[in-house]
Amino acid sequence: VVTVHDAYCKSLAQRVSLVLADGVHSCKVIGLGLQGFGESGKLNELYKKHGMDVDAIVQNVLNEVVSWEALLESIINRN
Repeated sequence: VVTVHDAYCKSLAQRVSLVLADGVHSCKVIGLGLQGFGESGKLNELYKKHGMDVDAIVQNVLNEVVSWEALLESIINRN
């Protein structure tokens, strides 16, 4: 699950994790959002700076997929 929150990045991700855990669902939750205090500027520039633009979201998801594929491959190769 990937959350993108136009505020502190961990708050929405933590709430989603709690809801999933309450329903006995186990999955990775990636929280994207602000890492520090807010600031003024053009929205598209601020989203890019804080990794919340489309390219950054796609890259984060792809990085997770590659990480999982590498983990699965290492487990398979051990057997």
